[in-house]
Amino acid sequence: MTFRYALKRVLRTPWASLATVGLAAALCVLLSLLTDMRARQERELETVYDTMEIRCTVTSADGVRTDGLQLASAIDCLIYDIEGYGLTDFIFDLDQKVTFVVKLEDKIIEDPPTLTAISSPAAVPAFREEYGVNVEFLAGYSWESMRNDAPLLVVSEAVMETYGLVLGDSLRISIQNALFFPDWLALSDEPRAFRVIGCARGMQTNTMYCSFRFMKTQAELEGLPIYSESASFVLKDNRRLEEFRAAAAEYFQTPDATAGSSAYNSFALVIQDQLFRETVADLTRDIRLSNALVPAVCVLCLCVGVCSGLIGVRARRQELVLMRCVGTPRRRAFMLMLLEQVLLGATGALLGMLGVSAAGQGRSGFGAACLCAACFAGGAAGVAWRFASRSVAALIREKE
Repeated sequence: MTFRYALKRVLRTPWASLATVGLAAALCVLLSLLTDMRARQERELETVYDTMEIRCTVTSADGVRTDGLQLASAIDCLIYDIEGYGLTDFIFDLDQKVTFVVKLEDKIIEDPPTLTAISSPAAVPAFREEYGVNVEFLAGYSWESMRNDAPLLVVSEAVMETYGLVLGDSLRISIQNALFFPDWLALSDEPRAFRVIGCARGMQTNTMYCSFRFMKTQAELEGLPIYSESASFVLKDNRRLEEFRAAAAEYFQTPDATAGSSAYNSFALVIQDQLFRETVADLTRDIRLSNALVPAVCVLCLCVGVCSGLIGVRARRQELVLMRCVGTPRRRAFMLMLLEQVLLGATGALLGMLGVSAAGQGRSGFGAACLCAACFAGGAAGVAWRFASRSVAALIREKE
Protein backbone atom coordinates (compact mmCIF):
# COMPACT_ATOMS: atom_id res chain seq x y z
CA MET A 1 0.00 0.00 0.00
CA THR A 2 2.78 2.44 0.86
CA PHE A 3 4.51 1.91 -2.49
CA ARG A 4 1.25 2.23 -4.46
CA TYR A 5 0.41 5.46 -2.64
CA ALA A 6 3.86 6.91 -3.33
CA LEU A 7 3.63 5.94 -7.01
CA LYS A 8 0.22 7.58 -7.33
CA ARG A 9 1.52 10.77 -5.76
CA VAL A 10 4.37 10.84 -8.29
CA LEU A 11 2.02 10.35 -11.23
CA ARG A 12 -0.33 13.10 -10.05
CA THR A 13 2.38 15.72 -10.54
CA PRO A 14 4.02 14.61 -13.80
CA TRP A 15 5.83 17.82 -14.68
CA ALA A 16 7.42 18.30 -11.28
CA SER A 17 8.30 14.60 -11.17
CA LEU A 18 9.89 14.73 -14.65
CA ALA A 19 11.95 17.77 -13.68
CA THR A 20 13.21 16.00 -10.56
CA VAL A 21 13.99 12.80 -12.50
CA GLY A 22 15.81 14.76 -15.20
CA LEU A 23 17.91 16.62 -12.66
CA ALA A 24 18.81 13.39 -10.87
CA ALA A 25 19.74 11.77 -14.21
CA ALA A 26 21.97 14.72 -15.14
CA LEU A 27 23.76 14.58 -11.79
CA CYS A 28 24.22 10.81 -12.16
CA VAL A 29 25.77 11.29 -15.60
CA LEU A 30 28.07 14.00 -14.26
CA LEU A 31 29.12 11.85 -11.30
CA SER A 32 29.71 8.84 -13.54
CA LEU A 33 31.85 10.83 -15.98
CA LEU A 34 33.87 12.31 -13.15
CA THR A 35 34.60 8.96 -11.54
CA ASP A 36 35.38 7.41 -14.92
CA MET A 37 37.71 10.29 -15.78
CA ARG A 38 39.49 9.95 -12.44
CA ALA A 39 40.00 6.21 -12.98
CA ARG A 40 41.34 6.86 -16.48
CA GLN A 41 43.75 9.52 -15.22
CA GLU A 42 45.01 7.19 -12.49
CA ARG A 43 45.66 4.49 -15.10
CA GLU A 44 47.49 7.00 -17.29
CA LEU A 45 49.60 8.07 -14.32
CA GLU A 46 50.57 4.45 -13.63
CA THR A 47 51.44 4.03 -17.31
CA VAL A 48 53.66 7.11 -17.19
CA TYR A 49 55.47 5.80 -14.10
CA ASP A 50 55.97 2.38 -15.69
CA THR A 51 56.78 3.19 -19.32
CA MET A 52 58.20 6.70 -19.72
CA GLU A 53 61.98 6.63 -19.94
CA ILE A 54 64.05 9.11 -17.97
CA ARG A 55 67.47 9.13 -19.62
CA CYS A 56 70.45 10.43 -17.69
CA THR A 57 73.65 11.49 -19.46
CA VAL A 58 77.09 11.95 -17.92
CA THR A 59 78.63 15.13 -19.31
CA SER A 60 81.47 17.51 -18.73
CA ALA A 61 80.89 20.19 -16.13
CA ASP A 62 79.19 22.51 -18.62
CA GLY A 63 76.42 19.97 -19.15
CA VAL A 64 77.22 19.29 -22.81
CA ARG A 65 77.73 15.70 -23.93
CA THR A 66 80.69 15.42 -26.29
CA ASP A 67 82.45 12.44 -27.82
CA GLY A 68 85.80 12.11 -26.14
CA LEU A 69 84.52 12.57 -22.61
CA GLN A 70 87.16 10.95 -20.39
CA LEU A 71 85.18 8.97 -17.83
CA ALA A 72 87.68 7.85 -15.23
CA SER A 73 87.46 4.49 -13.47
CA ALA A 74 86.15 6.24 -10.37
CA ILE A 75 83.08 7.36 -12.30
CA ASP A 76 82.62 3.80 -13.59
CA CYS A 77 82.70 2.56 -10.00
CA LEU A 78 79.96 4.99 -9.08
CA ILE A 79 77.80 3.64 -11.87
CA TYR A 80 78.73 -0.03 -11.70
CA ASP A 81 78.29 -0.18 -7.92
CA ILE A 82 81.20 -1.74 -6.08
CA GLU A 83 79.86 -3.46 -2.93
CA GLY A 84 76.77 -1.28 -2.67
CA TYR A 85 78.62 1.94 -3.46
CA GLY A 86 77.19 4.14 -6.17
CA LEU A 87 74.04 4.53 -8.24
CA THR A 88 73.50 1.04 -9.65
CA ASP A 89 70.35 0.56 -7.60
CA PHE A 90 68.71 3.32 -9.66
CA ILE A 91 70.00 2.29 -13.10
CA PHE A 92 68.03 0.18 -15.57
CA ASP A 93 70.53 0.01 -18.43
CA LEU A 94 73.96 1.55 -18.85
CA ASP A 95 74.98 2.70 -22.33
CA GLN A 96 78.70 3.30 -22.83
CA LYS A 97 80.97 3.49 -25.82
CA VAL A 98 84.62 4.07 -26.73
CA THR A 99 86.02 4.38 -30.27
CA PHE A 100 89.36 3.09 -31.60
CA VAL A 101 91.35 3.53 -34.79
CA VAL A 102 92.05 0.06 -36.18
CA LYS A 103 94.06 -1.70 -38.87
CA LEU A 104 92.83 -4.71 -40.82
CA GLU A 105 95.67 -7.25 -41.11
CA ASP A 106 97.05 -7.80 -44.64
CA LYS A 107 94.96 -4.96 -46.01
CA ILE A 108 96.40 -1.58 -46.96
CA ILE A 109 93.67 1.01 -46.48
CA GLU A 110 93.98 4.77 -46.68
CA ASP A 111 90.92 5.45 -44.55
CA PRO A 112 90.56 2.46 -42.20
CA PRO A 113 87.27 1.93 -40.38
CA THR A 114 86.83 2.73 -36.73
CA LEU A 115 85.92 0.18 -34.09
CA THR A 116 83.41 1.39 -31.52
CA ALA A 117 82.89 -0.66 -28.38
CA ILE A 118 79.31 -0.25 -27.13
CA SER A 119 77.38 -1.65 -24.18
CA SER A 120 74.03 -1.49 -26.05
CA PRO A 121 72.69 -0.15 -29.36
CA ALA A 122 71.14 2.76 -27.46
CA ALA A 123 74.68 4.15 -27.09
CA VAL A 124 74.74 4.78 -30.85
CA PRO A 125 72.11 7.30 -32.06
CA ALA A 126 72.56 6.07 -35.65
CA PHE A 127 70.81 2.80 -34.71
CA ARG A 128 67.52 4.56 -34.04
CA GLU A 129 64.66 3.63 -36.36
CA GLU A 130 64.28 7.16 -37.73
CA TYR A 131 67.73 6.86 -39.33
CA GLY A 132 66.57 3.98 -41.50
CA VAL A 133 69.13 1.48 -40.18
CA ASN A 134 68.15 -2.17 -39.94
CA VAL A 135 70.57 -4.64 -38.34
CA GLU A 136 70.64 -8.13 -39.87
CA PHE A 137 72.13 -10.82 -37.59
CA LEU A 138 73.68 -14.18 -38.30
CA ALA A 139 71.33 -17.00 -37.31
CA GLY A 140 71.55 -17.63 -33.55
CA TYR A 141 72.86 -14.14 -32.71
CA SER A 142 71.22 -10.88 -31.60
CA TRP A 143 72.05 -7.71 -29.70
CA GLU A 144 72.07 -9.83 -26.55
CA SER A 145 75.15 -11.57 -27.96
CA MET A 146 76.96 -8.22 -27.87
CA ARG A 147 76.57 -7.96 -24.11
CA ASN A 148 79.19 -10.61 -23.31
CA ASP A 149 82.97 -10.51 -23.67
CA ALA A 150 83.19 -12.57 -26.87
CA PRO A 151 85.03 -11.02 -29.89
CA LEU A 152 81.97 -10.35 -32.07
CA LEU A 153 81.35 -7.62 -34.63
CA VAL A 154 78.40 -5.76 -36.11
CA VAL A 155 79.66 -3.87 -39.16
CA SER A 156 78.11 -1.21 -41.35
CA GLU A 157 76.87 -2.07 -44.81
CA ALA A 158 79.70 0.02 -46.26
CA VAL A 159 82.29 -2.17 -44.50
CA MET A 160 80.55 -5.34 -45.74
CA GLU A 161 80.71 -4.12 -49.34
CA THR A 162 84.21 -2.64 -49.17
CA TYR A 163 85.86 -5.76 -47.81
CA GLY A 164 83.61 -8.37 -49.43
CA LEU A 165 82.41 -9.79 -46.11
CA VAL A 166 79.51 -12.13 -45.40
CA LEU A 167 77.91 -12.91 -42.08
CA GLY A 168 79.97 -15.46 -40.17
CA ASP A 169 83.36 -14.35 -41.58
CA SER A 170 86.35 -13.93 -39.28
CA LEU A 171 88.16 -10.61 -39.33
CA ARG A 172 91.55 -9.95 -37.70
CA ILE A 173 91.88 -6.42 -36.38
CA SER A 174 94.78 -4.54 -34.81
CA ILE A 175 93.64 -1.80 -32.44
CA GLN A 176 95.99 1.12 -33.01
CA ASN A 177 94.80 3.70 -30.49
CA ALA A 178 91.75 5.26 -28.90
CA LEU A 179 90.32 7.85 -31.27
CA PHE A 180 89.55 10.53 -28.71
CA PHE A 181 92.35 9.94 -26.19
CA PRO A 182 96.16 9.99 -26.17
CA ASP A 183 97.96 6.85 -27.37
CA TRP A 184 98.84 5.77 -23.87
CA LEU A 185 95.16 5.23 -23.17
CA ALA A 186 94.81 2.71 -25.99
CA LEU A 187 94.99 -1.06 -25.91
CA SER A 188 98.01 -2.75 -27.47
CA ASP A 189 97.79 -3.27 -31.22
CA GLU A 190 98.08 -7.06 -31.07
CA PRO A 191 95.82 -8.55 -33.80
CA ARG A 192 92.57 -9.97 -32.53
CA ALA A 193 90.17 -12.22 -34.43
CA PHE A 194 86.53 -11.08 -34.47
CA ARG A 195 83.54 -12.87 -35.95
CA VAL A 196 81.11 -10.82 -38.03
CA ILE A 197 77.62 -11.61 -36.69
CA GLY A 198 75.65 -8.60 -37.91
CA CYS A 199 75.34 -6.04 -40.70
CA ALA A 200 73.78 -2.60 -40.24
CA ARG A 201 71.88 -2.23 -43.50
CA GLY A 202 71.52 1.38 -44.57
CA MET A 203 74.64 2.55 -42.68
CA GLN A 204 77.21 3.90 -45.14
CA THR A 205 79.97 4.93 -42.71
CA ASN A 206 83.07 2.76 -42.31
CA THR A 207 82.29 1.65 -38.79
CA MET A 208 82.43 -1.60 -36.86
CA TYR A 209 80.94 -2.28 -33.44
CA CYS A 210 82.02 -4.72 -30.75
CA SER A 211 81.12 -5.33 -27.13
CA PHE A 212 82.23 -2.73 -24.60
CA ARG A 213 82.54 -5.59 -22.12
CA PHE A 214 85.00 -7.34 -24.44
CA MET A 215 87.20 -4.24 -24.61
CA LYS A 216 87.02 -3.76 -20.87
CA THR A 217 88.06 -7.39 -20.27
CA GLN A 218 90.96 -7.08 -22.71
CA ALA A 219 92.14 -3.88 -21.06
CA GLU A 220 92.09 -5.54 -17.63
CA LEU A 221 94.11 -8.49 -18.98
CA GLU A 222 96.72 -6.09 -20.35
CA GLY A 223 96.75 -3.97 -17.22
CA LEU A 224 95.56 -0.89 -19.07
CA PRO A 225 92.76 1.55 -18.15
CA ILE A 226 89.63 1.67 -20.28
CA TYR A 227 87.73 4.90 -20.65
CA SER A 228 84.26 5.67 -21.96
CA GLU A 229 83.89 8.58 -24.32
CA SER A 230 80.19 8.78 -23.44
CA ALA A 231 77.85 7.23 -20.89
CA SER A 232 74.12 7.39 -20.37
CA PHE A 233 71.50 5.28 -18.65
CA VAL A 234 67.75 4.97 -18.08
CA LEU A 235 66.27 5.34 -14.61
CA LYS A 236 65.03 2.00 -13.27
CA ASP A 237 62.05 3.24 -11.22
CA ASN A 238 60.52 6.61 -12.05
CA ARG A 239 58.84 6.72 -8.65
CA ARG A 240 62.29 7.10 -7.11
CA LEU A 241 63.24 10.11 -9.22
CA GLU A 242 63.63 12.54 -6.34
CA GLU A 243 65.55 9.98 -4.29
CA PHE A 244 67.84 9.41 -7.28
CA ARG A 245 68.43 13.14 -7.79
CA ALA A 246 69.51 13.45 -4.15
CA ALA A 247 71.85 10.45 -4.43
CA ALA A 248 73.32 11.64 -7.75
CA ALA A 249 74.17 15.01 -6.21
CA GLU A 250 76.76 13.25 -4.04
CA TYR A 251 78.73 12.12 -7.09
CA PHE A 252 77.98 14.59 -9.89
CA GLN A 253 77.80 18.34 -9.81
CA THR A 254 74.97 20.34 -11.34
CA PRO A 255 75.59 21.21 -15.02
CA ASP A 256 77.06 24.68 -15.23
CA ALA A 257 76.75 26.60 -18.49
CA THR A 258 79.67 28.82 -17.49
CA ALA A 259 82.10 25.92 -17.04
CA GLY A 260 84.81 25.10 -19.51
CA SER A 261 84.23 22.65 -22.34
CA SER A 262 87.33 20.53 -21.78
CA ALA A 263 86.73 16.79 -21.60
CA TYR A 264 88.98 16.62 -18.57
CA ASN A 265 86.83 18.77 -16.32
CA SER A 266 84.81 17.33 -13.46
CA PHE A 267 81.58 15.63 -14.40
CA ALA A 268 77.93 16.59 -14.31
CA LEU A 269 74.73 14.61 -14.81
CA VAL A 270 71.96 15.80 -17.10
CA ILE A 271 68.64 14.23 -16.08
CA GLN A 272 66.09 14.44 -18.90
CA ASP A 273 63.04 14.39 -16.66
CA GLN A 274 61.25 17.61 -17.58
CA LEU A 275 58.62 15.93 -19.77
CA PHE A 276 58.07 13.26 -17.12
CA ARG A 277 57.66 15.76 -14.30
CA GLU A 278 55.30 17.96 -16.35
CA THR A 279 53.18 14.96 -17.35
CA VAL A 280 52.98 13.68 -13.77
CA ALA A 281 52.16 17.18 -12.47
CA ASP A 282 49.35 17.61 -15.02
CA LEU A 283 47.83 14.21 -14.29
CA THR A 284 48.17 14.68 -10.54
CA ARG A 285 46.45 18.06 -10.75
CA ASP A 286 43.60 16.57 -12.80
CA ILE A 287 43.20 13.69 -10.34
CA ARG A 288 43.04 16.12 -7.41
CA LEU A 289 40.44 18.18 -9.27
CA SER A 290 38.37 15.05 -9.91
CA ASN A 291 38.70 14.05 -6.26
CA ALA A 292 37.39 17.46 -5.25
CA LEU A 293 34.55 17.52 -7.79
CA VAL A 294 33.14 14.09 -6.90
CA PRO A 295 32.24 15.10 -3.30
CA ALA A 296 30.93 18.42 -4.62
CA VAL A 297 28.53 16.62 -6.96
CA CYS A 298 27.47 14.34 -4.10
CA VAL A 299 26.69 17.42 -1.99
CA LEU A 300 24.75 18.82 -4.93
CA CYS A 301 22.72 15.58 -5.13
CA LEU A 302 22.03 15.91 -1.41
CA CYS A 303 20.86 19.51 -1.87
CA VAL A 304 18.63 18.53 -4.78
CA GLY A 305 17.11 15.82 -2.59
CA VAL A 306 16.42 18.39 0.13
CA CYS A 307 14.84 20.84 -2.33
CA SER A 308 12.76 18.11 -3.96
CA GLY A 309 11.59 16.94 -0.54
CA LEU A 310 10.62 20.47 0.51
CA ILE A 311 8.69 21.00 -2.71
CA GLY A 312 6.91 17.66 -2.33
CA VAL A 313 5.96 18.32 1.29
CA ARG A 314 4.75 21.84 0.53
CA ALA A 315 2.63 20.62 -2.37
CA ARG A 316 0.93 17.93 -0.25
CA ARG A 317 1.01 19.65 3.10
CA GLN A 318 -2.75 19.71 3.61
CA GLU A 319 -3.05 16.03 2.73
CA LEU A 320 -0.17 15.02 4.98
CA VAL A 321 -1.51 17.05 7.92
CA LEU A 322 -4.88 15.39 7.47
CA MET A 323 -3.24 11.96 7.51
CA ARG A 324 -1.54 12.79 10.77
CA CYS A 325 -4.81 14.08 12.25
CA VAL A 326 -6.62 10.82 11.53
CA GLY A 327 -3.98 8.83 13.35
CA THR A 328 -1.36 7.87 10.77
CA PRO A 329 1.81 6.91 12.71
CA ARG A 330 4.84 9.13 12.32
CA ARG A 331 6.91 6.25 10.92
CA ARG A 332 4.34 5.56 8.21
CA ALA A 333 4.08 9.23 7.28
CA PHE A 334 7.86 9.39 7.09
CA MET A 335 7.99 6.34 4.82
CA LEU A 336 5.30 7.75 2.52
CA MET A 337 7.16 11.01 1.99
CA LEU A 338 10.57 9.35 1.70
CA LEU A 339 9.49 6.63 -0.72
CA GLU A 340 8.05 9.18 -3.11
CA GLN A 341 11.38 11.02 -3.31
CA VAL A 342 13.40 7.79 -3.47
CA LEU A 343 11.36 6.70 -6.49
CA LEU A 344 12.17 9.96 -8.26
CA GLY A 345 15.89 9.87 -7.38
CA ALA A 346 16.32 6.16 -8.22
CA THR A 347 14.51 6.55 -11.55
CA GLY A 348 16.70 9.50 -12.49
CA ALA A 349 19.88 7.67 -11.42
CA LEU A 350 18.84 4.61 -13.43
CA LEU A 351 18.18 6.68 -16.54
CA GLY A 352 21.52 8.44 -16.11
CA MET A 353 23.33 5.10 -15.76
CA LEU A 354 21.65 3.71 -18.88
CA GLY A 355 22.51 6.86 -20.83
CA VAL A 356 26.17 6.74 -19.87
CA SER A 357 26.38 3.02 -20.57
CA ALA A 358 24.74 3.45 -23.98
CA ALA A 359 27.32 6.11 -24.85
CA GLY A 360 30.09 3.68 -23.88
CA GLN A 361 31.83 6.28 -21.72
CA GLY A 362 31.07 5.18 -18.21
CA ARG A 363 32.75 2.17 -16.61
CA SER A 364 31.51 3.17 -13.20
CA GLY A 365 27.88 3.93 -14.09
CA PHE A 366 26.38 1.54 -11.56
CA GLY A 367 28.44 2.88 -8.67
CA ALA A 368 27.70 6.46 -9.67
CA ALA A 369 23.97 5.71 -9.89
CA CYS A 370 23.96 4.12 -6.44
CA LEU A 371 25.90 7.04 -4.95
CA CYS A 372 23.68 9.60 -6.63
CA ALA A 373 20.48 7.86 -5.50
CA ALA A 374 21.81 7.50 -1.95
CA CYS A 375 22.71 11.20 -1.70
CA PHE A 376 19.35 12.18 -3.17
CA ALA A 377 17.53 9.92 -0.71
CA GLY A 378 19.60 11.29 2.16
CA GLY A 379 18.47 14.84 1.46
CA ALA A 380 14.85 13.80 1.08
CA ALA A 381 15.02 11.74 4.28
CA GLY A 382 16.07 14.81 6.26
CA VAL A 383 13.07 16.78 5.07
CA ALA A 384 10.66 13.86 5.59
CA TRP A 385 11.90 13.24 9.12
CA ARG A 386 11.64 16.92 10.00
CA PHE A 387 7.99 16.91 8.95
CA ALA A 388 7.08 13.51 10.47
CA SER A 389 8.72 14.23 13.81
CA ARG A 390 6.62 17.32 14.50
CA SER A 391 3.42 17.09 16.50
CA VAL A 392 -0.01 17.45 14.89
CA ALA A 393 -0.72 20.62 16.92
CA ALA A 394 2.50 22.23 15.68
CA LEU A 395 1.66 21.37 12.07
CA ILE A 396 -1.84 22.87 12.42
CA ARG A 397 -0.56 26.06 14.04
CA GLU A 398 2.06 26.43 11.32
CA LYS A 399 -0.62 25.99 8.65
CA GLU A 400 -2.81 28.65 10.26
